[in-house]
Amino acid sequence: MSEALPDHDFSELLERVKWHTSDKDRIRLIKATTNESKFTSKQVLQLLQSLSFETAKIEAGVLLYNHVVDPENYAKEAIDPLRYKDEKEKIKKALNL
Repeated sequence: MSEALPDHDFSELLERVKWHTSDKDRIRLIKATTNESKFTSKQVLQLLQSLSFETAKIEAGVLLYNHVVDPENYAKEAIDPLRYKDEKEKIKKALNL
């Protein structure tokens, strides 16, 4: 199993993601990072919370599932803490969780 992105590197990534003003650019950066990095479910939650709109959160939530080191924790730690029920349900449905 690959290791998750170290905390320091993740903090830098999260700051870069937040720096972008559009979800489109944020998603592009997240996608580029998944080529080389794995995440914890808790890190994914922080990335999802950095996005503004439901469609972006759903897209990223589905995309990032295949790039976590702890998929058994994904629903509980990355999706359930999201604010809106609709977002949670759509991500879980897309991933069959």
